[in-house]
Amino acid sequence: MDPSVDSLAVLGNVLEEFMDVGPKEESAYFDDWVVDRERVVSVLERSTGFGTTVAEVAAQRSSSGRSIPTSGPGGTHRPGETY
Repeated sequence: MDPSVDSLAVLGNVLEEFMDVGPKEESAYFDDWVVDRERVVSVLERSTGFGTTVAEVAAQRSSSGRSIPTSGPGGTHRPGETY
């Protein structure tokens, strides 16, 4: 393992490429890719709030008694912004 390599950044780049660039529809791998991509989205939604708007997160936390976030990742958010 190379300590100069940010393994999470590498994993993030691989995941981003997988999510954004699939095989051609006529490819034998396309149907499997669609299923796998949906599975990744489902896991991300359950574990990170992937695709959830700031307002939705605030409503969920408010109803559960948890604190309401004042900002999204990076310290700022706009209404309707997803993270």
